[in-house]
Amino acid sequence: MSVYGKLDTARKTEHVIERLPGHAADKAAGEERRAEQWLLLPAPAVEKTHRDFSAVASQMQLDYVPVGKELRSVSPAECLRHINNERRNTSYTGTKLRDGVPGTSKRRCKNPVNVITGTLSPGAADYLAVGVRQNPAKVAQIVDELVRKLWAEIEAITGARVVAVTVHLDTDTPHFNFVLSRITADQLTVADGFGLMGPWSVAVDRQRRIGIFWPAHDRKFVAGLKKHATRGRKGLPADIQIARMIDAQCAALLPGLSHFDAAYAADLVARRTDTIENQRRILRKALALLEDAQRIEEQPQQQMKGLTK
Repeated sequence: MSVYGKLDTARKTEHVIERLPGHAADKAAGEERRAEQWLLLPAPAVEKTHRDFSAVASQMQLDYVPVGKELRSVSPAECLRHINNERRNTSYTGTKLRDGVPGTSKRRCKNPVNVITGTLSPGAADYLAVGVRQNPAKVAQIVDELVRKLWAEIEAITGARVVAVTVHLDTDTPHFNFVLSRITADQLTVADGFGLMGPWSVAVDRQRRIGIFWPAHDRKFVAGLKKHATRGRKGLPADIQIARMIDAQCAALLPGLSHFDAAYAADLVARRTDTIENQRRILRKALALLEDAQRIEEQPQQQMKGLTK
């Protein structure tokens, strides 16, 4: 999954950091919205793998800010203060022609700080969930090392400057918020906008890379890549690159990860097949009910015809 947003309010900024009250309130509100589900048709219950990373969260700092050439773990309050300072830094020096002569001028960027969220793949999440039950401290070390490796590559992918990286372990899939500033360190230019395709495309790309191909999804995904290319952007969308970067680093840090990817692929195909078969059963039942209703409706008409003869 990848989610993109602008940190243009204090509440949005608080949501980036897991241990702040604003994030807990948003999470509780989201769970309340999802508590009531409306089902138009009966569907079989899907058993979901339970993953709990709370034991890891207690073993590590979840918030990081770059200091010089290193990434330093900090408290939530310090991370929020650092992000808010960057939000107030809106000016940059742009180029401008003055009487045909190149010059510079002071300009402002309305929303310079943005956040892109990247998640672990389902296979990597399953892998770490098993590790949590065996050695939470070791999993905390792996997550910390993963954050530092991702930080080293994120600027090259996005062209923006990393302001902070925050880790979220309060859901069943660990995810990372990359807080980015479009104003570079020298304040001379603004990085180009991020070319993104969205969470659905990231999920399809991940499925394709572990051998799962749905024809309808593939056609839509390929069409999206072509549309991205027509916008004048070079290479893959940034969120696809970030997901691939996360998966590559996980493959290097987690030996035997391919077995968990294969298990996830087999489970997904089985669940998708069960869903299709269930939809077919529902459709057959609906058609049978429709035919019964038509027969019931036709019987009085045939009786009336018999009386009029």
